[in-house]
Amino acid sequence: MLLHDSRKVGTYDTEPERTRLQIQHISQWLKENPNVNANSDFGNLLFFLRSCKYDLERTKKKIKHFYQMRAERVEWFAYRDPFLPEIHELLKLGVFLPVDGVDSKNRKVVIIRAAAHDPKLHSQNNVFKVSKMVLDLLLKFEPDNCGQGIVGIFDMTGVQLGHALQLNPRLIKRSVESWQAYPCQPKLLEFINAPTHVNIFLNTFR
Repeated sequence: MLLHDSRKVGTYDTEPERTRLQIQHISQWLKENPNVNANSDFGNLLFFLRSCKYDLERTKKKIKHFYQMRAERVEWFAYRDPFLPEIHELLKLGVFLPVDGVDSKNRKVVIIRAAAHDPKLHSQNNVFKVSKMVLDLLLKFEPDNCGQGIVGIFDMTGVQLGHALQLNPRLIKRSVESWQAYPCQPKLLEFINAPTHVNIFLNTFR
């Protein structure tokens, strides 16, 4: 999966030569560990390195964790054709909407519309799949805007018991773990317009 277009190191770093050597080290590590099955594109590795504050061991751990998560969560990362009816409809509904630009702290803001879908028609796994598809596109086309992290605003308008019941504890745990695996960390999660009967589920995220 191509997350980023290649960029010049000097655009991002004060020590470009050191960064190039670190990227070479990671590339060699990936060649020696093909089971990681990671995208070795320069820009992709640079984004991981930057997100881990240029700590090599931390970067390798993050890369391994990220691609392992993608391999294990086939229900989110396989059959991602946006023209599949079940996917296309969720995209049109806008279950995961990026906001143009960044906030005052240079973080990318996304709005997660928790009740935009009908739980009788759409599975929560497909909702998560669409969210990951959009997030991957953000990482590819807006790496600078995602570099300082993500702010997720959960709009709970219209949430009913059917939506809440889709989020069983196992699925919630996997969702949180997947966010933690991404190189762009969620810096803030805000819940708005939340009815009282779903507060027990929101406490799982807090």
